Amino acid sequence: MEALRKKSGNRPRWHDTKTGSENLLKNYKKRLDELNFSCITDVEIGETINKNMKTNPITTLIKSAVFAVAFAGVAQAATLTYDNSVNADTNDQTFTFSKFDTSLGSLTAIDLIINSSTPGGNFTLTRTSAGSGNATFTQFRESLSIFDDFDTIFDSALTPITVSGNASIARPSTNLYTVNGGQSLLSSSPLVASIASGAWSLYESTGAGTITLTAGLTADPTYTTGKNVSSNTANLFAATSMTLRYTYSAAPSGVPEPRQAAASLLVLVGIGGYAFMKRKKTPVAV
Repeated sequence: MEALRKKSGNRPRWHDTKTGSENLLKNYKKRLDELNFSCITDVEIGETINKNMKTNPITTLIKSAVFAVAFAGVAQAATLTYDNSVNADTNDQTFTFSKFDTSLGSLTAIDLIINSSTPGGNFTLTRTSAGSGNATFTQFRESLSIFDDFDTIFDSALTPITVSGNASIARPSTNLYTVNGGQSLLSSSPLVASIASGAWSLYESTGAGTITLTAGLTADPTYTTGKNVSSNTANLFAATSMTLRYTYSAAPSGVPEPRQAAASLLVLVGIGGYAFMKRKKTPVAV
């Protein structure tokens, strides 16, 4: 009997287990803040549980159940992306993306990802008969701009673009210059431009909706000044591919997710297992 009492007295009490579970939950919340939630992996959790199960299985079951419930209840960051493309030109071109449906949750970031921007087309330089001598074409540069009704989202630096055409412009004549292939207006790709938070309301709607953006192309041919030269850049374009990415905290759902259902099951197993073992180990009065 004395041995049974000692063995029974050494078992963890429910108060101790509950206190440990509360501490586990506090540590869990602190860990979420430190590691930004996504850093906590299922493998890491599994290894910790497996290690503790070897030394104190019942306490670990109940602590794990509390941990699982908390883990299931944390709102997870989600993303939603939409793709589109446009041939930006010197006359500005509009294009649209789907708005963010606010019923999905709360926005935390909006990013416009410029995947590629390839210049193409041609332009002309015309030398009138006025004056004397020929003019000389020296350089051609372009830049891409994308903006919404709030502000400029992206504005690239003027980028040197190689073209094919005669550098000398005789009078009177018109020279045609064609943009060579395989070039880019982006310093690197993809480029990510964040939408200012002050503009987020333009991108939100209750239900379906679209946001209109504008892409513009700046063309800068350089040639001899004072020689009565005019340019026509209407046939230039930049084939631009983009992705609009919404990052948001998902709204709570009334339907339990698989993770939440599993957590609830783990709670029942943990508590049931504890009750069973407690009953099994209770000494029988003689």
